[in-house]
Amino acid sequence: MVRIYHYIINLDGYDIGGIRIDKFVTGDKLIYRSVSSIPFYPVLTDSKSKIVLDKGYNLESYSKDNFGKGVNQRVYMENTENSISFVATFQSEFALLNNIPIRKGTFIFEEDAPITYLPIIENYDFRRGRAQGFNAISHFATFLPPMKRYVTLTSVRDEYLKVDSRKIKTECLLLKIKNYPQGMVWVSKSDRSLIAVEMPNRLLKIRRTFLPKGASAALEHQIQEEGYVTKDVNFKNKNIKLAGTLTVPKKDGKFPLVLLIWGSGAQDRRYQGLFTDIADYLSKSGYCVFSFDKRGVGSSEGDFSGTTDGDEMEDLNAALEFLATQIQVDPKNTIIIGHSKGAFYASLVASKKDTVRGIILMAPSGPIEIDAENLKAMASQLKWSEDYLKLTMKSNLETMNRVKAAKNNWASILGKRAYLKRMKEELDEKPMDVIKEVKVP
Repeated sequence: MVRIYHYIINLDGYDIGGIRIDKFVTGDKLIYRSVSSIPFYPVLTDSKSKIVLDKGYNLESYSKDNFGKGVNQRVYMENTENSISFVATFQSEFALLNNIPIRKGTFIFEEDAPITYLPIIENYDFRRGRAQGFNAISHFATFLPPMKRYVTLTSVRDEYLKVDSRKIKTECLLLKIKNYPQGMVWVSKSDRSLIAVEMPNRLLKIRRTFLPKGASAALEHQIQEEGYVTKDVNFKNKNIKLAGTLTVPKKDGKFPLVLLIWGSGAQDRRYQGLFTDIADYLSKSGYCVFSFDKRGVGSSEGDFSGTTDGDEMEDLNAALEFLATQIQVDPKNTIIIGHSKGAFYASLVASKKDTVRGIILMAPSGPIEIDAENLKAMASQLKWSEDYLKLTMKSNLETMNRVKAAKNNWASILGKRAYLKRMKEELDEKPMDVIKEVKVP
């Protein structure tokens, strides 16, 4: 038996995407599958999720894959005798934690994922009503372990909701989670299916539809080009073709070069619009400005999932060699702007190339190995429990130990492939030592 549900995602009054959920009932399992698409997102535009439960609604496994534009982010959890093991992979990094104890009957729950509401709603006793609580675990950040939570649903009233051209009688439930603003859930009175979810603090609404249709992405951030020209160019690092954008002032002569370097992750030349705005301002001020898509992202060739810091440094050096051949670029007068991990790259390039005249480091990132004090600061800010802080520390330790002990560049963790080489390289990086070698302002 298969049941199919369609939903529309609305953010701040705009329909930004759609979700389809399929529920399968097999001989001894309940399987929920979800496919969603949000074309407005810069990279991870699509998502697939799967929840597998036994007939008693006990969790067996949960997987979530976010993907788009050549990038994949995966989370997988497996339950063995009320003990969860977890692995997350994103680009060239991963995190893991084994043997997280949970209570029997614990559900997966994520506020913005209607697939996770369905099993909980199916276990709410509508005849009894009032407040009913459910143990749950939530995965809310890529490299952090799942957090234990207690979800309470309280029936507050009946009301009619308009769904497409239909008017459906629903039961409205108040959703409460500790340390999280409350939300609202609407369930059909006739078949107890999920009709709508509203999270006012996030300006998020998810509503049922019987007329599914896709959302169209808005146009990319546009600017008015004045006083300069924009060129889309290609260059090569060995056999990999990389694509970027060079802006050049509409004047004769050579101009200082500004190279923009993105932070970690699958970033394109626009860098979520930041580099577009910087290039516009600096080009109007008499600079040539260049940024490019990381390998395997946007129009650049290659495989991003197996990219290391060393690979990205080679790509940056290849970009500088290419730019030195451009007639309007003064290659001996180069300034580098690096954001986050890009600040480390900028420092490294500046410490080795005498053509660099200055660097700007925007929000430099820290070392990959997070120390206990930083985790405690995060816990205080995000109101983590003491137990979850300990869980996060344990996950960080287990992950780093796995990286340090690795003899190969790839590993299989809970049956999922994880790339280790990049993290092994990052453990050896010493950003402060590199900064000391920089001799330019």
